[in-house]
Amino acid sequence: MVVYDLIPLSHPHFVGERRTRRFEEYLKQVATHADMILAISATVRRELEVTLPELMAGQPYCRKICDFPLGAE
Repeated sequence: MVVYDLIPLSHPHFVGERRTRRFEEYLKQVATHADMILAISATVRRELEVTLPELMAGQPYCRKICDFPLGAE
């Protein structure tokens, strides 16, 4: 799974309560079943590393979180 941002969790007023809830449930499902989670930046990776332990509340989840830069060099 590729995660672009956590805006529904960090800024729920931009997306509304329903989408925030759905995004949270989706992220829980992915974290439960994924072998690896990719983030589009080191910043998003760090946000996931902080958010997932709180979100998963002691349940097992994917701890392999990597990042890659967008764009070309």
